[in-house]
Amino acid sequence: MSQISGQISGQISESVAAVNQRLRNAGVRLTLIVRGNTLSVRGTLPSKDGVGQKRERLRLGLPATEWGVKQAEFRAYQIWSEIVKGTFRWEVKKEKVETFGEVIERFRNSAYRDKTDQQWLAFYKAGLQLVQMDQPFQVRQVELAISGCPDGSWLRFRSVQTWVRILRFLKVSEDSIDKIKKLKGSYQYGSVVKRLIPTDEEISQARLLLKSPEWQKVFALMAIYGLRDHECWHCQVESEEPYRCRVLVGKTGERMVLPLPPHWVDWEPWLHELPRVKFSGNMSVYADRTARYFRNNKVGFPPYSLRHAYAIRASVSYGFPVSMSAKLMGHGVEVHTRIYHAWLSEAQLLETYKRMTT
Repeated sequence: MSQISGQISGQISESVAAVNQRLRNAGVRLTLIVRGNTLSVRGTLPSKDGVGQKRERLRLGLPATEWGVKQAEFRAYQIWSEIVKGTFRWEVKKEKVETFGEVIERFRNSAYRDKTDQQWLAFYKAGLQLVQMDQPFQVRQVELAISGCPDGSWLRFRSVQTWVRILRFLKVSEDSIDKIKKLKGSYQYGSVVKRLIPTDEEISQARLLLKSPEWQKVFALMAIYGLRDHECWHCQVESEEPYRCRVLVGKTGERMVLPLPPHWVDWEPWLHELPRVKFSGNMSVYADRTARYFRNNKVGFPPYSLRHAYAIRASVSYGFPVSMSAKLMGHGVEVHTRIYHAWLSEAQLLETYKRMTT
C-alpha cells in the first residue's frame, strides 16, 4: 500500500493509488510512495553491495505533483524491466533532482513564454531572488526563505504571490500552498499611511520647479495619466486628440489611459526624451531615480502622489465610475476602493454632493 503523507492533497493521493494499482495489475512488484514532498519507489531490489536482494526505497528525485507522478510511473516500469533483465545498477539510478533554476525556467516557458524579460522581472524578481538557483527545489526551502522576510513588508507579500503561482503550476499539494499563503503577513495595498494629496494648482506650480525637460516629461506623464513611475519609460503618448497614452509594460499588463485634466496636454508630454536610467533587471530603479530627483528639486511631495491625485480626480472631479477609474489606473476595483476611499477629503465629498444635487 502507498504511504501517503498527510500533507499531500487528496488529488495526489488518488493519483499515486491509481499508479500503484496499475503497477500491481502489470505484475510490477514496486510501490510508489511519497516522503515529504518527493516521490520514491519501494520494493525488493538488488542489494547495494551486489549480494542478494533486499527491500529498499529508491528516491526518484521527483516532486509530489501530478507531473512528478506521471514521470514516476514511467520510471517504475523502467526500473522493474531492468530488475527482471538483471541489468539494474544502483549507481546509475541516482536521479537528478530539479534545481530552483530549472523549476522556475519550466514555469516561465509555460506560463510566461509570451512576456518580455522586463515584464517577467517586474512581476517575479522580488520573490525569485530569495532562493539559490543552483540548489535542489524544495517547498520547505521556499517556506523558510519567505519567513525570513520582514513581516508586513512588500517583499514578503510579493514573494508569497510569486511562489503560490509557481507551486500551483507545479501542482504541489494545496496544504503546502496554504502554508505559503499564510506567510503573507499584514501587508495590504491600501495600508500605506494616509497622506495629503496635492491640488491641481499645487501640481502645476511644482512642475515649474523642474528645470530638466526630460524630468518634466516624467512629471507630466505621472500627473496627466496617473502612471506608475516605471511606466513612464514603457508607454506611448499620442500627439492628437484624444491624446491617449498606451502603457506597454505595466504592473498589470498593457492598458490605455486618458488625460485628466484634458488641458494639461498643453504640457506636450509626447515631446523630449526620457531621462537615461540604467535598467538592472528590477523596475525599482525607476522609482528610486524619480523619487531622488523630486527630493533634490524640493517638489514637496513624492512622485506617487501624482498618481493618487489622478485617481481621485477621475472618481470625484470627473465622476468616472469606480470600475472605469480602476481600469484607467491598471488595478482592480477592490484595490481602487480600498486605497482611494480613505483619501477622499471632506471638500471632495462636498464637491461630489454639490454636483449630484444641483
